[in-house]
Amino acid sequence: MLSAFIILFSIVAIVILLISTSFIGAFLGHIILFDSAISAVLIWAYCRNCTPIHNALCLLIGIGVFFGLTFLQYTKFGFWIIGGAATLFYAGMAGEIAYDAAGGDSIWKWVIFGIAFVFVGILHLNAREQGLSDL
Repeated sequence: MLSAFIILFSIVAIVILLISTSFIGAFLGHIILFDSAISAVLIWAYCRNCTPIHNALCLLIGIGVFFGLTFLQYTKFGFWIIGGAATLFYAGMAGEIAYDAAGGDSIWKWVIFGIAFVFVGILHLNAREQGLSDL
């Protein structure tokens, strides 16, 4: 029981600390750009390390992925596909971190997954509404 309280307290403390920093504040306000940036870095790293493509071309591919995903997330179909996949990715990562922190407890994994899914989903919807009103 005490370990569950410590995990819950730690998660709440981390969320409060992260929201208070300017980087995370920017993340919360512009999650669509961060989705595109994270995807671009992952694609660039994969291209650079797992393909015979020249590093400079991998960089251009990563930049293209960033702008392409950013543009697509402002379309109705692209938003639901990319935003949904990113929401699942972030929630999955949060669930796995909780699973490891709780010593392999699947209940913590799914509870944190659900909370993160709702939280990140709301962030995506709010970022889309703000982004569309800016256009």
